Amino acid sequence: MILPSSVAGSTSQEVGYFDTSPGELAAWLLAGFTDEWAVVKPGWKSLGDAARSLTPAVPVSRYAFLGMNGWTVMLNNGPKGTDVGVMPSRAARDLGCRAIRAVCVADEDQGFAARILEVYGPEGDRPLALERSIVAA
Repeated sequence: MILPSSVAGSTSQEVGYFDTSPGELAAWLLAGFTDEWAVVKPGWKSLGDAARSLTPAVPVSRYAFLGMNGWTVMLNNGPKGTDVGVMPSRAARDLGCRAIRAVCVADEDQGFAARILEVYGPEGDRPLALERSIVAA
């Protein structure tokens, strides 16, 4: 599965990539949430399995962190699909790692067509730690 893409609908059109382990990223995110949240190790065998379990919902209730070639891929079940929001920026500042927000909504897909690549890192411009942003929308 190539991400971001519409392969799993709106769940896979936006993706976060983090240069840290899934465990470290999950623990960092959990520390910022209420006690109602918990880390659970799912039985997924692939990105496709994860994407299928993240049916959009209100409010967001699931995040998936999958290790891939030394990076962690983040998806969630946001009401309009995965929305990584400011997490790449915060992770770059808090964890000192490079993080990417990648979006690919094709022209024929529902919603607004867009291709976005935002790269954040500990050396990026403050206050967001932004290193590079490329947008076609």
